[in-house]
Amino acid sequence: MFLSIDYSNLPAPSLDDLTGELTKNIKSLRGTLYDYFNGLQDLSVRHIRFVGDPAERIKEDYLRILRYFRFHGRLATDSEHHEEGTLKAIAENSEGLRNIAGERIWVELKQILLYPSAPSLLRHMSLTGVCEACGLPSDLNLDELDNVWSRGILELSPNPAACLAAALNTQEEASKFELLFSDTCMSHSCEGKEASAYFSFVGSKSGKEVDLRVSKSGSY
Repeated sequence: MFLSIDYSNLPAPSLDDLTGELTKNIKSLRGTLYDYFNGLQDLSVRHIRFVGDPAERIKEDYLRILRYFRFHGRLATDSEHHEEGTLKAIAENSEGLRNIAGERIWVELKQILLYPSAPSLLRHMSLTGVCEACGLPSDLNLDELDNVWSRGILELSPNPAACLAAALNTQEEASKFELLFSDTCMSHSCEGKEASAYFSFVGSKSGKEVDLRVSKSGSY
């Protein structure tokens, strides 16, 4: 079936359309494709933006902050390109994530961690206060995360908890991470020799080490 796009007689968008979150989602398909907010154009150039005022969309559901970074990791070709107004709105409203349940945060975060642009995404999330609002350290070791990604770790289908472990600095940070997300991700601190069925990332700071070991199969 071929779809025609008629821009001359577009129906008025509904209230639900106007309050959607990202332009890529705001399309209707009933034989004719109605694109109210130029979502197709944004998709064609892989541009991620909120519908209307970013701050208003975020205040309707603070989890949209993480969804923004997830869609950016999935679609954007330039990992460093973000609209200034979008980052400003995220920074001003990141504290709203503190009231979101850990399991809902992890649903989004675990996907962000497995994109090739994860180091860049986490850097922007850290600069806008998102990481800290999600319960992560404000001083993530992003240089170490860059090192892990440069070794092609995604080819091993890693568990996202292991990817995050690369950016942790201390055992205390690892323990806090466990408490926040223990019901939703498979991670645990470990000591001793590494078993052949597992792999681990180790980060160090001030003589302390973090060693989170997770299944090599990436199950969680």
